[in-house]
Order: sequence, then C-alpha cells, then structure tokens
Amino acid sequence: MTLEDLVFSSYDSSRNVHLQYPLTEESLGWIKESTKRVVIPSTFEPEDYVRVAAAMERSPNATLAQIGYATNLDFLRFFPNVTSLDFAGPYESLAPLKSLTCLQDLSLTIGNFNTTSLDEVVQLGQLRRLHLRGNSSGGIKTIPEFVASFESLNQLPNLQVICLTELKLPHLRVISSMPALRSLHVTQCSIGELADIGDSRTLLHLHIGYSSAKSIDFLSSLFSLQYLSLDHLSQIDHLPAMSALRGLRRIDIINLSKLTDLSPIASCPVLEDLVLVATKNIGGDDFRCFQTHPTLKHVWTDLGSQRRNSEVHSLLGLPRAGARSRFAFRI
Repeated sequence: MTLEDLVFSSYDSSRNVHLQYPLTEESLGWIKESTKRVVIPSTFEPEDYVRVAAAMERSPNATLAQIGYATNLDFLRFFPNVTSLDFAGPYESLAPLKSLTCLQDLSLTIGNFNTTSLDEVVQLGQLRRLHLRGNSSGGIKTIPEFVASFESLNQLPNLQVICLTELKLPHLRVISSMPALRSLHVTQCSIGELADIGDSRTLLHLHIGYSSAKSIDFLSSLFSLQYLSLDHLSQIDHLPAMSALRGLRRIDIINLSKLTDLSPIASCPVLEDLVLVATKNIGGDDFRCFQTHPTLKHVWTDLGSQRRNSEVHSLLGLPRAGARSRFAFRI
C-alpha cells in the first residue's frame, strides 16, 4: 500500500462485500481482486472463516471488518495474512493481534469492555496506519488506560498515518516523537492542546474536523506540510501566516463559518489546489488575493450559488477542479 492509499483510505461502497450467515458460495464469489472491504458477522462458524480466508486470497489488500457483538478475536487465526483489519468489539483481549505479522492497517474502537489500552497495539512494529475510534454513546469521555498507553505510539517505527475519532486526550505531545508519521486526522475529538501538533517535523498531511478549537496558529510551524484540510471549525475566525510553508500545495477549507480573510492562504508560495466550501462570510472579492499567485492551478468552490462560484472562476481565470481529485505526496 502506498502512502496515498493509507491516507485516503475511504472506500466506495460499490467495492464492499457484506457476507451473511449462512454463508453461500454465491456470496463468496462476490469477492474480487478489486474488492476493498469484506464485512463478516460475528455469528460465523470456523468452517465459514476458512472459506472466507480462501476467497480473500483474490483481494489480499482488502480490509476485513467484523460487525456484531463478539467478545474474542479467535477468528483471526484463520486470517494470518490479513493486511487491513477493522473491528469494534467488545473484546476480552487484543493479544491475538500479535500473530498478524502482515497487518499494516488497523481500525478499532477504544472504550468497549477491556479494549481501553494500546499495550498490544504498540507491539505491532509493522503497522503503518492506525485508526482509533471512541465509544461516544454516552458522550466523549477520558479513558485513563488509553491516555497512558497513547504515549507509547512512538514505539511503532513504521506508523505513517494516525486517525483519531471521538476521543478525549489532554495533549498530542507524542506526535512530534513519531519517526515515520506523515498524516494525522483528528475528527470530533476533545483535545486539551492541539498546539503540540506544531512540533512535528514529519507531517505531510493534516486534517482537523468538527473541533471547537479556538486557535490553529500552530500551523505556521508545520514546515513539512503538503496538504491541509480544515472542516467545521466553528470557533476559528482567522488563519495564521503560512508564507513559511514552502511545501504546502493543497488546502481544503470546509465550513469555517467565522472566516473572513483568505490572504494567509494566498501567501503559501507553492499552493496549487484550493477547495473552499460553505464558508458563509467569504465572497468572490475575497479571492482577489489569488489573482497574481504564481503556482495556483485549480480552485473548487461551493459558495452557496452557481453565480458566486462562477464569479470566482471568472476572476481568477482558472478551471473548476474536482474537489476529490487525487493528491500525490512528494517524499
């Protein structure tokens, strides 16, 4: 898997296969080389897992996802070569993960039963992507065991991508000590101090979404950054200076309702792609700062009306690029 595969791992549902009990040969035939995700229930018998594992040899990079109530990971012994795994639990132990020597991508829910610590996860030295989800059914809570073990993630020498969803953490100091980290996603989290992110010297991609953060001034010191995505930051009314970010080529701004000034973005010296969506205080005239930008190639806007969008593209003389166009990192 490339870094782009790990960072932009969202899958299209047309390439998902949902298997049900009782398992049939017809449903196993749905697993193709192009399949991205195979979803299995917790009700399968051992012989069912054997058949699924054999079928998944046709799609070795597909994510295996288990749904339903399950208390153990015994089924993993049938999938020794799985490279991508997604599960929720509640599980009595994560110890069976240690046998998965090919595992590169792991998504799991923190806070269910005994799944509160990352002690077993930090033993997966080959792991390249880790998605940690909180169990927010009763609100986002502090999980002491998780907070303590989170600091151990710098023991994973190959971890390139971390995604955090609906979790509560006092800080993110460990981020700057992770040797291979290239991408950080923080969505719907309660983080005491986001400014710690600014100490990273390896991040190429940063996404912050649905946050009540009052300042993102730390962005000015992320000198390695190439792609920045900000989504639903309700308290942010300004962006910091970005003229020193000499690798930043793409910026996505989505629903920053208090933002009124785009000039910090225009100061990015090598910016190529800009996406701006549903930012109500931004109009066509606010894009004049980009008229003489030396490297800007594509702009994609959704400002609430076709007229306003057309005004921007007429002003800049640039084509309307696709908001989901593929981004290639330069390493």
